[in-house]
Amino acid sequence: MAIIVQKYGGSSLATIEKIRGVARRVVDTAAAGKQVVVVVSARGRTTDELLGEARALGGHWRSRESDQLVSTGEVVSAATTALALRELGQPAVSMTGGQAGIQVSGEFGSAAVHSVTPDRLRTSLEEGKVVVVAGFQGVDASGDVRTLGRGGSDTTAVALAAALGATCEIYTDVDGVYTADPRLVPRARLLPTVPAPLMHEMAHTGAGILHPRAVDLAATRRIPVQVRNSLGTNPGTVVEVVPGNPLESDGVVAAVTQDEDTTLVMMRGRGEPLDSWAALARMASAKVAPADLFALADSTHGSTLGFTSSPARQIDLAHIARQAGGTVELRDDLGRLSLVGTRMNLCGAVIETLAEILSTHGIRSPWIAISERRISILVPRGGMRRLALTIHDALVLGRGLEAHSSDR
Repeated sequence: MAIIVQKYGGSSLATIEKIRGVARRVVDTAAAGKQVVVVVSARGRTTDELLGEARALGGHWRSRESDQLVSTGEVVSAATTALALRELGQPAVSMTGGQAGIQVSGEFGSAAVHSVTPDRLRTSLEEGKVVVVAGFQGVDASGDVRTLGRGGSDTTAVALAAALGATCEIYTDVDGVYTADPRLVPRARLLPTVPAPLMHEMAHTGAGILHPRAVDLAATRRIPVQVRNSLGTNPGTVVEVVPGNPLESDGVVAAVTQDEDTTLVMMRGRGEPLDSWAALARMASAKVAPADLFALADSTHGSTLGFTSSPARQIDLAHIARQAGGTVELRDDLGRLSLVGTRMNLCGAVIETLAEILSTHGIRSPWIAISERRISILVPRGGMRRLALTIHDALVLGRGLEAHSSDR
């Protein structure tokens, strides 16, 4: 019997009625002759609330006790979902990541899946049960719970699918992957398929549909992934893990993404030039290396290392700056806007159009990164939505991935 892994995010489980809705969908899947594994995230803003409690009690976000606390959000979701399934007459059992056989390694708060031994999970499936697994977590060699970091439930789902030889569905509150966030860009279009490399870039730059690590794992293990709406019947978007249309056209802009969860960090030396490479090495060792867009400037007053990073890492960065003999200034009024596509670095027309749009909006940003698959720029957060609308209309509509779907 075929196995399917379905992952449901926190917004799909925010209320008891939504949990019952998820349970009904799972029951329908099981009735269609599938063995079903469900991976769940914490409900609503539970993770943020638990992290807030940990910080209020002096806990570091990357510590054993913080992981013990934060991981309970997914455990609650797993148990309540299993209860909802039983309410409908469907045999079900909930499991923590460790009980499902997920072994992890690495730091607390940002561990990586090392291996999956799904023997207990397979036994429950053979008994006719739906298995509901708490995402975002596993256990280390000592049996301690370690969490996988933000978006870790996506990685849990793909890792279980790989271990079970299953397909994977990721359920969210939108119909699939769009050319832009449809809640911010009304004219955004649903993409029926997205190649895994472009999905990785979209996820990395703020798309929020799939975690980049989950996309990488799916591509490496050739796990089919489908992104769907938990409240509808739309087939959604298939993330292509086997090369299909190579999209060899120059400068195809597939999507525009926005990331407001970023902070510009300016690390400055005091008098003597800051040893920026040593500072970067310390950040890499502490796993708080720059997220993107970093630059170095020297002057007679010292040197400045600027880069973007996650706000959650500010405490670590301040400590590293002191070790490097410098100070840190943080700016949280900027956002990262990205154009994702193919051959971005070779298409002068795309770059020229982007420059004209930025000029029209009165934006002169020194923070720009250009690679083969994306162009990222830091812009004032307040005007980012209007800018995204303009860029999307000019460079995506009629020219992105959907323009090539007829070639398949």
